[in-house]
Amino acid sequence: MTTPSFITINSVITPNISGGEAQTLNESYGGITEYRGEYRRISYERKEIDSTYSTQITFSTKDRNRLYVRRHGDISSDMLFEVGHTHAFLYSVSTYSFDASVTATSLVISDDSDNGKINISVKYLLTVGNETSICEMHIKSEEKDG
Repeated sequence: MTTPSFITINSVITPNISGGEAQTLNESYGGITEYRGEYRRISYERKEIDSTYSTQITFSTKDRNRLYVRRHGDISSDMLFEVGHTHAFLYSVSTYSFDASVTATSLVISDDSDNGKINISVKYLLTVGNETSICEMHIKSEEKDG
């Protein structure tokens, strides 16, 4: 089953482990939520003046210890968030790519499919080169009425 959804993403990135000025991102999109057996996928597209990319966020209701976030288009990456594990990935933008890794420190997934609501919170360390940032991302998907 696929349903039109409102998707809200709230992120905070604090550069460097030692601190620094936090960057906050609050965005909302129209998208879809797919229900396929035990799997849930939240998808949306982001269009800017000079770039377009799609994001898919996938998890299993039977294993809520893993969260996959895939972006493709002018920005591309495949990230796996799994508490206590570090996962490397390639982050690509139109003219360059770089290696990065994520280590999830907390992952909470609330799946209230009966009421058309999914809430995801993940806290993680993002490492690019020798720089590590403390990050958190909150994702909310709610079915559109009618």
